[in-house]
Amino acid sequence: MIKIKADDLVNSKEFVREPVDIEVNNILESSSNKFILTGEKGSGKSTVLCSLEKRGLGSKEQTIKIAPEGVMSLSTREPNKVFNREVFDTFYELSFARDILRYIKSNYPILARKCFAKENEKVYSLTKSFYTTLNNAIYLYESKFDTKVNTKELSYSILRDLRRLLEVEKLNLSIDRFDDINGSSEYVQQIYKRYFDMFDKVIIVSDDPNLNNEKLTEKGYEIRKIEYGSSKEVLREIIKRRIQSHNDNNVDKMNEDLFTQDIFIDKLINQGNNSITRSLDILYITNHLLNFEGSDSSFEKIIDDSIKYEKERVKKLERIIKPPTLYL
Repeated sequence: MIKIKADDLVNSKEFVREPVDIEVNNILESSSNKFILTGEKGSGKSTVLCSLEKRGLGSKEQTIKIAPEGVMSLSTREPNKVFNREVFDTFYELSFARDILRYIKSNYPILARKCFAKENEKVYSLTKSFYTTLNNAIYLYESKFDTKVNTKELSYSILRDLRRLLEVEKLNLSIDRFDDINGSSEYVQQIYKRYFDMFDKVIIVSDDPNLNNEKLTEKGYEIRKIEYGSSKEVLREIIKRRIQSHNDNNVDKMNEDLFTQDIFIDKLINQGNNSITRSLDILYITNHLLNFEGSDSSFEKIIDDSIKYEKERVKKLERIIKPPTLYL
């Protein structure tokens, strides 16, 4: 199956917007100002964030979506003697400032050139200097960091000016895979938490399977589980559009009527996972086995075999990949 990134999906024919609109509306209309989106991997959490950002463009309430790296950018999960807290703070302030400037440049290029050219030049100059020292620290074992920037030192003024120039009433922040940043770093999560008070709403995605919902609720977070992939008609429409897209772009056609009938949709929902990605994987596996086995096996048996294969594949990955931890 060809994976479609959430950023591309919301602008494509494959996007089923109705269930996503419901999630976006619930967030925007809620009195809460801090949200944690949970749910199975591939359930549509990133799509909700992308739709939130797209919905806000040009309006009085906008959402800046960022997706920090999950890999350990500083070669260590937590601060140490070489890459201490000061280095971490500098690295992520520069990163956060670049993310804001990237949002402005991507969505308001005229404004970016006219009003944020100096800020852009400053941030990228500091970033270049920082990375030079970082490379020396890693490869030449020289650990003197001359570039030092405090949290909010650059980003606060950029956001202040952005609010004023766009004349927005609310400016929100969404962070994808929040608990996976820098290899699931507790310190880095706390860095990003310092930025929360600069925004009207903050929406983060968590894949931590052991969340303490009661404790997080007491801290003011609204927990929203994304599971529209468990709706029969939603899943049917998603599969229908993916098949149509496949058939438009491939010689080997998939049978839309076959894969949108109840027997297939019901088995996807009853397999015990709300992941849309997993359901689509099962769709393509089933289609492959159907073409390979033909009439030698019943359609129902082929579906069951596909689900079994996908479950075993996911279990193997789960044994290899350590799940993230949310430190809030």
